[in-house]
Amino acid sequence: MRRVLVVLGALVLLLSACGRPAPLSTADRADLAASALQNQFYSAGRWRGAGYWQSAQAFWVVLDEYQRTRANSWLTTIAQVYRANSQGTLGNYRAQYVDDEGWWALDWIRAWDLTGNIAYLNTAKSVFTDMASTWGGTCGGGVWWNHSRTYKNAIPNELFLLVAVELHERTPGDKGPGSYLDWAEREATWFEQSGMINARGQVNDGLTASCQNNGGNPWTYNQGVILAGLAELYHVTGDRADLQLAERIANAEVQVTPSDGVLLERGCELSGNCGHDGPLFKGIFIRYLWWLYSYAPLPAYRHLIVQSVSSIWANDRTPLNTFGLHWAGPAPAPVMVAVEPDIAATMALTSTATNLPTPARTGPPVS
Repeated sequence: MRRVLVVLGALVLLLSACGRPAPLSTADRADLAASALQNQFYSAGRWRGAGYWQSAQAFWVVLDEYQRTRANSWLTTIAQVYRANSQGTLGNYRAQYVDDEGWWALDWIRAWDLTGNIAYLNTAKSVFTDMASTWGGTCGGGVWWNHSRTYKNAIPNELFLLVAVELHERTPGDKGPGSYLDWAEREATWFEQSGMINARGQVNDGLTASCQNNGGNPWTYNQGVILAGLAELYHVTGDRADLQLAERIANAEVQVTPSDGVLLERGCELSGNCGHDGPLFKGIFIRYLWWLYSYAPLPAYRHLIVQSVSSIWANDRTPLNTFGLHWAGPAPAPVMVAVEPDIAATMALTSTATNLPTPARTGPPVS
């Protein structure tokens, strides 16, 4: 039986001076987890054992820590990561897979926010242009999964939406046809009408060759990134339909979460066969459910976040402050910890210990 989770101190819901919820995880746990991730896996701008897109998730942890602590050591790491990964697989952070590009674009937008280094923002804009080059008329629009144009699916389009709206927020005078806002609105409209959102409100993996919902597993990260894209578009346009769609998708995931409230990757976790991609999905979902929670602070979202991050710490933590795949436990032996689940659990802790990373919400830390 899973342990009863007790939520104390910083895990109690607080409101910041600007009326937004305070972080739901604790800074000391986030710091310990992030330090352990770096100690176990980081070397000269890369994480041992992590692939290209997986490293982009580990880098989000670095950005969380730098935003919250402003420690020079994290600033040094940001510069190291930029140099070490700049070639991508096609050069200048471009990659064969459009979703891989999207993850790094989000990272460098955020790095620009935190450091003011214009090279980072320019990199994100260049990557976005490459992503947009794959927009095609097949299935009525949307970007492709890869530059070979073999599959129209959810995750690259969710990332394309979020990157577009974030670049709009950081580009004065951005408006009209071909603008970042135009791309974001086109993507949001296409995504909602694509058929990938099923009758239950879950996002399936993608579309068939005949442009029908393929019934692919509703991975948690497919339920996650779209929440932030729609929430940010609502922030920009004030169209509540976007926020309501985000809530519908989030509510569908809440409804299938186990009764203890701890997030489960239903498509692979019970078998333990999540490969190198699946172990990251839950961390991404928590990161973006927290994003939505800042706009729609519903008790059900708070419950899922708090139960999950509390269980990570209580039930899935090794003596080295590293983590395994199963957030409900038991924790793995330290020597059995792989980089991907450690990134995911650490990211869940650091992202929920940090205020949202967009300029509209920049302000003093919430105590």
